[in-house]
Parts: sequence; structure tokens; C-alpha cells
Amino acid sequence: MMYIGIDPGLNGAVAAIYQRNLVDATAALKRGEPGTFGKEEVEVFDTPTMTVVGSKTKRKYSVPGMVRLLQYFIDKNIGDK
Repeated sequence: MMYIGIDPGLNGAVAAIYQRNLVDATAALKRGEPGTFGKEEVEVFDTPTMTVVGSKTKRKYSVPGMVRLLQYFIDKNIGDK
């Protein structure tokens, strides 16, 4: 299972929490056995931005950068199943 949190501001961040073996832990709890909720891993990245130079230099939100970052999370989650 994976949870993603996005703070969309220019100074924001994107975080993913991966939780492994959740199904096994849930089954153990249903049987009344003690168990852990699996291994957790957390990754945090700055919100993707780009610098645009014109009459003023500005930072702008990078939509292609966000797409690449979200695809990275998806690929990682699929590969770890």
C-alpha cells in the first residue's frame, strides 16, 4: 500500500509512505495473533519547480516534473509488490 501527500506550493513537498506486508499483518490480527503492520518506508521530495527568465526571473510549478515524480512513485510501488 502507498500513501502520497502533496503540498502544492512552490516551497512545498511531495511525500510517499510505502507500507509492506499490510495484508499479512491484517490476517494475523484477525486470527488474534500479535503482529506488526509491516515495513514502512518514507520518501520526501521538494515540489518540482522551474526557473523562467523574462523581464523578471520567476520560479514556476513544473507540471512535467510532477508527472515524472508521481510516475516514479507508481513504478516503485508496482515493482515492490
